[in-house]
Amino acid sequence: MSGAQTATAPAGRAVEKSGGPLNLRGLLAQESIKARFNEVLGPRRGAQFISSIITVVSASRQLQDADPQSVIGAAAQAAALDLSIVPTIGHAAIVPYNNNRKDPKTGQWEKTVEAQFQIMVRGIIQLAHRTGKYKRLHLAEVYEGQLLEHDEIRGVFRLDSEARKSDRVIGFYFVFQLLNGYVHEAYWPIQRCIEHGFKYSKSFQHGNGRWMDDPLITTKKGRYGPEFDLGAFKGAVTYGSGTFAMCAKTVVKNTLSKWGPLSADMVDAFTADQAVLRPDGSRDYIDTTADDAPAGALPAPAAPPPMPGRASREPKIEKPEPTKQPAENRVDEPPTAGGDGRQAPPVGEQGSTGDGAAGDAQEPMFPRFKVDGVASTEKNGKPAWVIYRAEDREKWFTDLESVANLAKKAAKDGNAIEIDDETRGSGKNAERWILAIQIAA
Repeated sequence: MSGAQTATAPAGRAVEKSGGPLNLRGLLAQESIKARFNEVLGPRRGAQFISSIITVVSASRQLQDADPQSVIGAAAQAAALDLSIVPTIGHAAIVPYNNNRKDPKTGQWEKTVEAQFQIMVRGIIQLAHRTGKYKRLHLAEVYEGQLLEHDEIRGVFRLDSEARKSDRVIGFYFVFQLLNGYVHEAYWPIQRCIEHGFKYSKSFQHGNGRWMDDPLITTKKGRYGPEFDLGAFKGAVTYGSGTFAMCAKTVVKNTLSKWGPLSADMVDAFTADQAVLRPDGSRDYIDTTADDAPAGALPAPAAPPPMPGRASREPKIEKPEPTKQPAENRVDEPPTAGGDGRQAPPVGEQGSTGDGAAGDAQEPMFPRFKVDGVASTEKNGKPAWVIYRAEDREKWFTDLESVANLAKKAAKDGNAIEIDDETRGSGKNAERWILAIQIAA
């Protein structure tokens, strides 16, 4: 089956006669939707696949809350590749992702759950076998003690399966052999897998999803809760955990995409992986960072850029945090039967800016303004700085010298600044404090 053949829902949100949006069952009952699946799979298998969509969604509270069009889009991609979405088969998955978006008309942040298509390890192997070019594909986890030598530059490594010392998995060995005799071996230490996932997954960076699902994953206190502590990670994971599954997929997908012959279906699967499939056929990569998005893909919504001067300690917050888009939450792979998968946490509620202004909910994710001046001050017996907003002399405070210096530079050059702030105190004693800053582009 060609990867170009896709079963997509009609463009636009379907509506009931009453004018409200159709739920998933209502959409799947439409003749146009059923015809799409029947065209790809045939009438009998098309009906079975639609039934499996309902079964999978019924078993997941997060998918029940997801936009039904995105669920159908993910399912249609799996149908086009002739891959099962049943968790126990492990070919492909419909993955819920909490994706809060700003309404372009009202400027308000709205909480949404959207479904992504995700191919799994067995699905990748299945598509590789269908090419007719692979004689052998094998993936094995490597435990502590089994690795005798590893030279990544020369591609040399030696393993001893009898030298296992513990149940901790420290890497993955993957080998494929083609019918023409070509053999390629790869060994990825768990540390490399984790660093790859942390670099390209926004949910992992925010401390959510299957990448975090392992008792050996180290955490630190972050702004929105526990976050992954890459510096403290010991380079080992637990067999069968969510992190284990994500590392295994990373090794297989990256090795085959770089060194193996790819069919049109494999290219289509890798391109659609971790994407929300829109009704118009476009693909939206809402979790994957832009550097890792497939060629020709639509850019993912930009994550807040890193800003210098971020506080190293967690400040006290006595009122709700400023309005900003919460960290996205994502379940990277659904659990198989009896597995260790975690469900996506509920979508985060939007907070207020904390100063009681009625229109604050429509402020940008990070306030931006020009600086009128910076003055030294004292707070609680310690040196601090006060930064004045040019248009109304509104005050912001900070105890970070790097923040004050950037504010001074922006004022001198006539540039605006963009800040990450919070409100401390309440009522008349409420003060806005800058946690991080950058000179706006």
